[in-house]
Amino acid sequence: MKGCPYSYSDFIDADDMSDKEKENHPEYKTIGGYVKIFVAKAEDKQAWWNKLSSSDKEAVKSLPNFDKDKFRECTEITV
Repeated sequence: MKGCPYSYSDFIDADDMSDKEKENHPEYKTIGGYVKIFVAKAEDKQAWWNKLSSSDKEAVKSLPNFDKDKFRECTEITV
């Protein structure tokens, strides 16, 4: 699961912001940047899963109490 695409946020320093980002986030002047949200798409997660080896997939599916429906709900990956 270590390589699976995931959503996260990160603080982007004003020096690393584009002009468009500065226009959209005027708060950067006060706080020196802004918090950017990076969203992993479901299709990217699924593509990652599809490229895993059979043994890596089996390692995930063999975890205690693994439930493919809950896994799908949490990760958007169809097993």
